[in-house]
Amino acid sequence: MAVVSNGTAMRDPKNIGPKASMSVIEVKELFFKAFADVDAFPVCLDTTDTDKMIETVKILKPSFGGVNLDDIAASQCFDIE
Repeated sequence: MAVVSNGTAMRDPKNIGPKASMSVIEVKELFFKAFADVDAFPVCLDTTDTDKMIETVKILKPSFGGVNLDDIAASQCFDIE
C-alpha cells in the first residue's frame, strides 16, 4: 500500500509540506500494519501541482496493491481521486 501525501491538509498548521508530514504518514502506516496486517510505504510528494501528483500516482500504481491519498487539501484531493 502506498500512502501518498503532500502535507497540504495536516491539522496544525494546515500546510506543513511533505518533509514535515513524514512522521504523520509513518504513524498511518503503523495503523495499516497493526489493524489490517498490510505493509504500507510513505510517498511524500514535494509538489502542489495537481497534474504532477496525478501523473506520479499513475506511474507508481503498478508497484502497489493499493494507493491511499492522505492529508491532501480538499479541492486538490477530489481532483486527484
